[in-house]
Amino acid sequence: MRERGVSSEDIASALAEQDDLATARQQWQRKFGQRPTTPQDKARQIRFLAARGFPMDIIRQVLLDSSDDFPLDEA
Repeated sequence: MRERGVSSEDIASALAEQDDLATARQQWQRKFGQRPTTPQDKARQIRFLAARGFPMDIIRQVLLDSSDDFPLDEA
């Protein structure tokens, strides 16, 4: 954004308004939409969100909301 002339204050304001958890949930829902059925499915979902730049705490919240069956430590 800086290369396009956007001020640092405007960048900070735009990023502060961004809701990473909601964005991660939307992307997860669009791609998977259902609970993982195996540890391999859970690992694939974790990789999908991580590849899109979401931190592990956000990924954990998305997957814990969608599945209680597999602990994240197994993935």
